[in-house]
Amino acid sequence: MPKGEIGDRWALFLVAVYFPKEETKEGMGTQIIIAPTVKLLRQDPVNAEPAGEIRSVEVASLEPLKLKVLYANTGNAHTTNTGTVEIKDIFGETVREFTIGEFPTLPGEEHLIIVEDPSGKPLPDGIYYALVTIDFGGEYLVQGGVMFEVPGHNK
Repeated sequence: MPKGEIGDRWALFLVAVYFPKEETKEGMGTQIIIAPTVKLLRQDPVNAEPAGEIRSVEVASLEPLKLKVLYANTGNAHTTNTGTVEIKDIFGETVREFTIGEFPTLPGEEHLIIVEDPSGKPLPDGIYYALVTIDFGGEYLVQGGVMFEVPGHNK
């Protein structure tokens, strides 16, 4: 770790083991390669400044309802994140709500999350707003959203 650097730091090591080729009757060879990875994480509890942002929210499909959420760890600390999705109608009433399971992020990492409505039920025709909230463990929550329309899907 360079002197004067603060925040979490991580390194990724790739260890590859190559086994010799095994000859077959036809003269063709096969080779087995085992390549485990090891992630080392050094956490800095004194200077940790967790932060995050939702960079985009897109509707991937309407039936079933799937959202693509691009989340970025903009702080200097490793975070474990959770979240919720609220689907609101044009009157602001929540018509669906579901959770985003726990996922880790390293400082500077972007994480693409695919979230599917677990009810599996189609939404009635109408205009909706998907509000995504992520809790990265800091002093505030981050939110992002997208407006979308369900036109004639349920006929």
